Amino acid sequence: MLANGWRGLAAAVLISAALLLTAVLTLRAHLRAACDRGEAPRWSTGSGAGLLAGLALLNLSLLFVMPAEQAAWVWPVAGWLSLWLGLRIGHPAFSVAWPALQVGSAAATWAFGPGLWHAAPPGSTGSTVPWGPLVLCLAGFLAGHLLRHPGRPAAASPLPAWAREPALQWSVVAWSLAWWSQVLPPGLHRHLAQSASLAQWPACLTLWVLGTSMLMAIVARWRRWPVLGQATWATVPLLAWTAFIGPATTGLAPLAELGWLAWPLALGWHVLLLRQQESWWPARRLQALHVLGAWLFVLLAARECQWLAASMGAPGSAWAILGGMIAPAAALLLFTRPALLRRWPLSAFRSTYLGTVCAPMALYLLLWLWVANTRSGDAAPLPYLPLLNPLEIGQGLALLSLALWGRALPDDMRARLPPSSLLAGLGLTAFALLTGLVLRACHHWAGVAWQGDALFASTLTQAALSVTWSMVGMGLMLLGHRRLERTVWSTGAGLLGITVVKLFLVELADRGGLYRIVSFIVVGLLLLAVGYFAPVPPKRQSPGGPDTQPA
Repeated sequence: MLANGWRGLAAAVLISAALLLTAVLTLRAHLRAACDRGEAPRWSTGSGAGLLAGLALLNLSLLFVMPAEQAAWVWPVAGWLSLWLGLRIGHPAFSVAWPALQVGSAAATWAFGPGLWHAAPPGSTGSTVPWGPLVLCLAGFLAGHLLRHPGRPAAASPLPAWAREPALQWSVVAWSLAWWSQVLPPGLHRHLAQSASLAQWPACLTLWVLGTSMLMAIVARWRRWPVLGQATWATVPLLAWTAFIGPATTGLAPLAELGWLAWPLALGWHVLLLRQQESWWPARRLQALHVLGAWLFVLLAARECQWLAASMGAPGSAWAILGGMIAPAAALLLFTRPALLRRWPLSAFRSTYLGTVCAPMALYLLLWLWVANTRSGDAAPLPYLPLLNPLEIGQGLALLSLALWGRALPDDMRARLPPSSLLAGLGLTAFALLTGLVLRACHHWAGVAWQGDALFASTLTQAALSVTWSMVGMGLMLLGHRRLERTVWSTGAGLLGITVVKLFLVELADRGGLYRIVSFIVVGLLLLAVGYFAPVPPKRQSPGGPDTQPA
């Protein structure tokens, strides 16, 4: 039957015109009667069936003279016209024809149109315009513009109740964006594949996401389209996806292969978009967006620092491990600055940034300190200098950022942290870092191999640890005595006890060794000094209690 061409088209048009004319005559009668009564028209089922049959036959008649994939270019436009007329006169049949024509066009585009993501044939110079997805996208957005509800009350809105449903408006925007994603990216991917530049695909996709988000925000603000503006919430998850298929999996630096253009633009637009979205979303819905965005860009900065640091030294050197902490430590330092805390967005979402955003980074830095402390600190071509080598400078920066973050926490968050456990963890970390510093000094300056058994067997290393631990224990006991803190004093005394036990179990095995003699003499002198200057402090009296402290 479809081979009849223009004859078949003429017959189908005549039949569809007869059906539509019959329905139109009925519509006119209903409209005239409704106007006379001063109320909304009541449409009959017969007129609706006639309209749907006529519209279906009229659109299907295009198949007599053109392929299905080309007829699919006309159907979305016809569906939009049906929706416009249905909203204008309030007839549901026109509104039902609109999604039917959209779905029919989509099915014909996928089934009979060219493959959107097919590889370009050899020798081809370019790809044709994807008219099917483009028409479906534009028709969908135009339909969504008709259905938009720009914040008016229901009584003042010209739309029927079913058109004001949020689910319908979200469905139209999602449908249009889905087809928009098939307009430019497939052709761009084919072009990059032909030019052997697929490494630029993640950055180009990032730029496409940014351009789409900017266009949506502009149109939503211009046309007062809240749902389209709210849909820009997906910008950060999409940027995270492009980062995953790019720097996270390809091994490239984020700023490589056009990333130097894409990611700085993404950071700037993210801040601007967060500000704009406050007019579309409540603050509690935007907290997740602030958190995801901050984590995304900190991770990208950390990946870039790792890539740069790895190029400065060998894989196991201090340079390589240093790159993993620069970005989180810098983020903690920035987020805790008073000048920035008084500015938006930190001023409006202070608890979110200092708590939800910074807490995982602080935990990561704490774990990094322990992992980095197991490294030898080789910083070739620079010589090793205690406290002035890249590894220990990084440890100091991490400790500083953790201290500033803890001081900047709001009072309610600080109250939820157990102070005794927190102090114990930080004290143990500081003690481990000091021990690692001594071991690295013995490794680089005395030539002791960076291995557990070699460091344990070295008498110089054992003597250095004994002296260092004794000095730390003495310092804690003096501090506890001065501040009347028995817990601090007991901690120092316990460390001195461990040092004494170590002297008898480890150093005493080195018969006649000079380092054993030195460590025994130094530890003994320190014990005598601490016994004279820092005895056990008296107990603190409760407020208002009797004063039994000696004069």
